[in-house]
Amino acid sequence: SSVSGTCVFPNQWHVHHNPKYWPEPFVLKPERFLDDNGELLNSFHIFQKMPYIPFSRGKRPCIGQHLALDLLLMCVSTMLKKFTVKLPPGHEPDLVGNVLFNLRPNDYPIECFER
Repeated sequence: SSVSGTCVFPNQWHVHHNPKYWPEPFVLKPERFLDDNGELLNSFHIFQKMPYIPFSRGKRPCIGQHLALDLLLMCVSTMLKKFTVKLPPGHEPDLVGNVLFNLRPNDYPIECFER
């Protein structure tokens, strides 16, 4: 139970790294978000049916979710259209990150080559 007026935050890190829902939770597997035909699952399925809560859930989810997803799509697709992005030889991304209010990845170098 909680005291009236207490603010409760879900533990997103635990939800996103729980092996019950995500086999091999520390391995990057984008295919988790694809259907049996290799197509991207629709947004409703990803954000409401899967244990994936980057923008929270319920009655008051993040008001900026749609703007954030639209900007992410535009920025990343524009960058990938103009550049080939690679890790420098010998570097691996750190998939552990730092927990502040949300999980933030640690910095790592990238190389961008104009197409």
